[in-house]
Amino acid sequence: MKVGVLITARLKSTRLPKKVLRPLGGRPMISHLMDRMRRVHLADTVTIITSTVEQDDELAAFAADYGVGCYRGDPEDVLYRMGCAARESGLDWVVSVTADNPWVSPEWADRLIMKALSSGLDFAKIEGLPFGAFCYVLKSSAIERACDLKESKDTEVWGSCFKKEYGFNLGELSVPGESPVFRPSYRLTVDTPEDFSLAQEIITRLPPHDAEHPRYLHEIIDLLDQTPGLLELNKDVVQAPANPIEMRQND
Repeated sequence: MKVGVLITARLKSTRLPKKVLRPLGGRPMISHLMDRMRRVHLADTVTIITSTVEQDDELAAFAADYGVGCYRGDPEDVLYRMGCAARESGLDWVVSVTADNPWVSPEWADRLIMKALSSGLDFAKIEGLPFGAFCYVLKSSAIERACDLKESKDTEVWGSCFKKEYGFNLGELSVPGESPVFRPSYRLTVDTPEDFSLAQEIITRLPPHDAEHPRYLHEIIDLLDQTPGLLELNKDVVQAPANPIEMRQND
């Protein structure tokens, strides 16, 4: 049984150009996520999945320099790209994260993998973590089935492809309300200059942030709890709506 982390990444962002390679704490933002995903104990591999567009050559070069795998596929059909990457790497299960989220919790990723594997879920998610600190776990076979059912090519936001009505076995891992990381109202994703300003404050106020000492999610949340003014930096950011994905019913 092979489990792999697949990090979806592109350099086409317009609100914050080339954000995933933007320096954060003296190194590319995506490297913070890489360090955290390397600490997912139940994952065998970590791979960046990007596009074949020339603009994303820099991401492929970063992956080579950082010593991680890189799969290049369809520019717009992220779900299909993910399925192809999983097939090429021989993965049975995929941990899906995006490069917009430098603070994804490896601890909760491991918990979600355990839940998905023990329950045989096609799609598993976490509820209760800050926006941008969670991940998804999927069966590779479920990704392929969703690709067969979808009738849309733009799948940048693909979560709606996995519903019970399409024949998928879904599961959810809920963070207890009393947990120190239960902060669903906090926004930790990086999509705008305001989001990046918050990430910079986290880096500055919680050193060190290097490959040997990535901060725990509860440390980041404790900083935000103790310094609520930091949350004002991106409180007005509106998450871009997802494009609808047409699906046919499972035969």
